[in-house]
Amino acid sequence: IGTCAVIKNESGEFEIGYRLMEEYWHKGYGQEIANELINFAENEMEIPAVTAYVDKQNMASIRILGKSSLKFRREVFNKQTKSIDYVYSS
Repeated sequence: IGTCAVIKNESGEFEIGYRLMEEYWHKGYGQEIANELINFAENEMEIPAVTAYVDKQNMASIRILGKSSLKFRREVFNKQTKSIDYVYSS
């Protein structure tokens, strides 16, 4: 139905990411995946801090991360996409 991962990004942060095929949007899978990625990273991988970046215009992912255990921390300029990202972390 899509893909998900925990990666170590260029800044050395452990970042969660997920992408669902459009036919699976609005079914609650994004919330389940985000919560389980955070749980897996913290409890199975024993990562002390988990991060997620989301384009500020991606309201669906903002809602998902807002309901997760991650907290909004700051806005950053994404040089690659030339847009503003919101940063969430544990």
